[in-house]
Amino acid sequence: MKGLALAHVLVLAWSGLAALAQTPSPTAAPTPTPDPVAAAVGEADARLLDYQTAEARTALGSVAGQAATDARVALALGRVLEQEKKYTDAIVQLRKAPELAAGDPATHIFLGDTYVRLKKQADADAAFRKAVEVAQAAA
Repeated sequence: MKGLALAHVLVLAWSGLAALAQTPSPTAAPTPTPDPVAAAVGEADARLLDYQTAEARTALGSVAGQAATDARVALALGRVLEQEKKYTDAIVQLRKAPELAAGDPATHIFLGDTYVRLKKQADADAAFRKAVEVAQAAA
């Protein structure tokens, strides 16, 4: 009887292994498509940190047309313009970013910084206060 039970267990185990062998392996998750905007903005940010403004502008070339609809692009272009000391043009770009990404305090900080460079302290103070307000709302 013991031998029969052992044989039965072995048959069941063998059947299970055979079934597993016939089960197709799970397919690997598809590789996500890289976000071209994130890649371009990341490259531009790295160049801006090294004061390589021309290279930052070049990095944004393929996505610059999206500045009206993507806060990341508007912010990056504004920062490029600020480094080029084109502060008035920078303000135009940087004003778009808070409208597109209302919950991001960084958009207001960069805007405030550019107002400081234009010696528009009241506008800078308002932008910095808005940055604090947005950050507190997110907390």
